[in-house]
Amino acid sequence: MDEGGKVLVFCRHGMSRSVTICIMYLVIKENLSLKNAFIEIHKVRPFIEPNLGFWKQMIEYEEKIRGKASVNIIEAARMNKEL
Repeated sequence: MDEGGKVLVFCRHGMSRSVTICIMYLVIKENLSLKNAFIEIHKVRPFIEPNLGFWKQMIEYEEKIRGKASVNIIEAARMNKEL
């Protein structure tokens, strides 16, 4: 029953939780890679920033359904944090 409706996805700042939901919708329903889904959301909302825990879960899911991930988490040595 795809009738082209609209939905509002909301979280406090619109940077992490709601963005993660939208990215994963594109991955699951529109069959985009995680990388391409992030790029599409970023085009319309350039300040998105899914938290590290969400990134790990999204990457794990993509690896599970596609056998490999289209993005990786890397450690930034100088900043001593993960990107």
